[in-house]
Amino acid sequence: MRVAPKRNTDQWNADDFAVASRVFTIAGVRDGTKEGPYDIDLVEGEGKCWRPPNTVIQLLNDVWGTEDSDDFIGRRVELYRDPTVKFGRDVPGGIRLRAVSHIAQATTVLIQTTRGKREKFTVQPLPTAAPQPTDTSGRDWVAELKLAGDHLDAIKALGIAARTAHASAPTIDAIMAEYRRVEAAGLAAESGAEG
Repeated sequence: MRVAPKRNTDQWNADDFAVASRVFTIAGVRDGTKEGPYDIDLVEGEGKCWRPPNTVIQLLNDVWGTEDSDDFIGRRVELYRDPTVKFGRDVPGGIRLRAVSHIAQATTVLIQTTRGKREKFTVQPLPTAAPQPTDTSGRDWVAELKLAGDHLDAIKALGIAARTAHASAPTIDAIMAEYRRVEAAGLAAESGAEG
């Protein structure tokens, strides 16, 4: 169990990235609150939104070539904590954008950060689709399915284990088909015994 301060917040904060960066898929964009111009909802956001400042909104617009929030949906971003981010004269650290999907190569843009000052920001490309996990369990799912025989509970447990281990779709489909076959045979046997 991770032991860390618990914050009652509805948004991602820089401290949430103190250990490592995270990749998120954008689920939607809505008008923000006084803390930020927009709330960006994230598929993997655990119920919290991302409230990027105007400089990051401009960066996203520039690298993606769009200001239409509908175009943001399904795109991916990698966020990290940068301890050098300034807020006024203080340097509390903040969330930065490391990489985004839907760009072919690293992209550098000049963004106005304060009155009369512009800075270069470079964003790296991120794969458009999340990498699919692969089964590294080393289990022979087909052999185990044969061993399960007509035992519905064993087939169900095998299906759960296969999904958890990220077995291939055809393997999971075969387990599900066998589960349905055995279940239907059991129901047919029950109705025949009742008649």
